[in-house]
Amino acid sequence: MNSVAMVSTALGVLFLTFLVMDVLLTVFPPLGHGGPVHRRQNQLAWKLFRLVGRRRDGSPRPKVLGLAGPVIAMMSVAVWGVWLVLGFALIYAPYSSTFSTTAASGGWAETLYYSGYVATTLGLGDVVTTTPALRLLTVLEAMGGFALFAVATSYVFSITRELATAGTLALELASFRACGDGRTEGWTLAADGGDEAVARWTEAWARSLFRMAHAHGQYPLLQFFRAADADRALPVQLGRVLELVEAETDRSSGAGTGEPELPRPDSPAVSPLLRHALLRYLVEVNRACIPAGFDPLPAPPSELPAERLHARLLRYTCHDPRAAG
Repeated sequence: MNSVAMVSTALGVLFLTFLVMDVLLTVFPPLGHGGPVHRRQNQLAWKLFRLVGRRRDGSPRPKVLGLAGPVIAMMSVAVWGVWLVLGFALIYAPYSSTFSTTAASGGWAETLYYSGYVATTLGLGDVVTTTPALRLLTVLEAMGGFALFAVATSYVFSITRELATAGTLALELASFRACGDGRTEGWTLAADGGDEAVARWTEAWARSLFRMAHAHGQYPLLQFFRAADADRALPVQLGRVLELVEAETDRSSGAGTGEPELPRPDSPAVSPLLRHALLRYLVEVNRACIPAGFDPLPAPPSELPAERLHARLLRYTCHDPRAAG
């Protein structure tokens, strides 16, 4: 094997190694936060969308930003496919003269063509290998292409499921409306049910927020899907939860009166679990999803107030902070 063949083979193996690592760290480990290349390329793509998705006055373009998630998801899968095809093509390249073909092109173009149809399991058969080692490598690439397709499809479907969960939770949070009750900062339950009903509801919200905190670590692409409708945008609706938690905290601590206020039978209570779930969600998203260089934090996210983390999340997702309250 000459030096050119060795370099080509080494580059091919290196490409495939990065591919396997990136897929494993993106898809499989809980709280993996994405493979190193996957994470950086997606953050760069979102940065570009943020640049073109704002008008001159700084207001967002919802339709442009709404395309970011689907485009980045397709780009991520496409890049994995390109890595697979290019990696095996670099390994095949030194031995392309041994291919049996009905075409007259030959060279690098034919090698890429062969690797591409093997990876996509098309099995055209107009170019075939004639050596036992390359035949085994062909089988390995076909298995890798099928596995990559299955993993990528499952990954995208999982993201779609979590997006539906986030949208449902946002709509549920949006159903809390201001009704002029000063003692609870205007928050009341949509239907009569009193304190017990609100407690059950807020505990359900807490469980959903814990799930979404985990999902953002497991599926880093979630952060790039931006709902155009504020009622379906979870980052926006978290402002309602913050207002509700703050109002309940002030009421129970007696802020402004000097002494705690006794609970009333008709006064909704906020589950302490909801406070913890909200902070956990904001800490997870700020730590794992938002680049450290974006609006740098003065301390670790776990040491900062929820309001600071929420404001940073709204800025990163290009949501109008005025819609969060």
